[in-house]
Formats: sequence, C-alpha cells, structure tokens
Amino acid sequence: MLRVGFYTGNVYSQADYDNNLIKECCIVANPCMTTERSIADAKKKAEYKKILNCSTCHQCEASKD
Repeated sequence: MLRVGFYTGNVYSQADYDNNLIKECCIVANPCMTTERSIADAKKKAEYKKILNCSTCHQCEASKD
C-alpha cells in the first residue's frame, strides 16, 4: 500500500511503513484506483488533513526539518 504524508506530501511505500521510516501522519492511497490517480487523490486529501490537523500539531519529525 502507498501512503501520502500529511505534512510533506511525500509518497511512502509499504517497505517504508514496514521498516518504520515514516515520520509523519499519513493517508493510505486507494488501492482500487490506478496508481497515479490514487496518489493524486491521496495528496489532495492529505493537504486538507494538513490544514485541519497539522496547523495545531507540529509534533512529527517531518515538521522539525
């Protein structure tokens, strides 16, 4: 499964997740859609989540870079 980070918009693989390399909140891209469309949709949702959630949080490691 692919994941898109709220804070950075980075796309993470299942290997990133399995190896604990993701240092921010994420949204899972829909596996039923084509990869490009799924990632684009997830990035749009992640941007909204960032506006709603990250504006008051700033506790993930990605926000400290």
